[in-house]
Amino acid sequence: ASWEHISHGCAMLGPTIALSNYIEKIYIGATFAHEYARKIPWGSHPDVDVLVGVRSMKVIHDGFDIEKPSKIVEIAKNPDFLKFLRVCCNINIQGLNCGCCEKCYRTTVILTLLGKSENDTPFSSGAFSLINIADYLREHSLKEDLKLAWCRNLRFIEESQVESEEKEFLIKVLRVKLE
Repeated sequence: ASWEHISHGCAMLGPTIALSNYIEKIYIGATFAHEYARKIPWGSHPDVDVLVGVRSMKVIHDGFDIEKPSKIVEIAKNPDFLKFLRVCCNINIQGLNCGCCEKCYRTTVILTLLGKSENDTPFSSGAFSLINIADYLREHSLKEDLKLAWCRNLRFIEESQVESEEKEFLIKVLRVKLE
């Protein structure tokens, strides 16, 4: 198993313990909303993260009640927040998300639905190409945790009030992939 499945919460919180005399609260962003967190083994969890802190510093597992697509919607409402959005472990030399990995595509699918483009965001060119997204999904198998994440995106897209060709295309591509 890779480090993110085992211990990334502790890895992120560990250095803050040295600063606990100066920091009263530390927030660690939730990867999964509550309905998925019990199903997917992950190195950060609200039941574990709170145990890593020290008495003088409270650890808050933030956003556990909000699914990722809804978090993206909230961030997209503020252009200043959106330009600093980082979802990728493969950040390039310009400080942008790589724009061609699963995490980038899962995020840009939602941003596309919201009418955002690479001009509004810190994603490399091509990240908003529906053809690139479809090709990626066709060519890569998804582990169970990623299937759940894409199912969340599909449900979000289907429930969206947006009516567009992009929406219909994304729904078709995701339904084929997740069958």
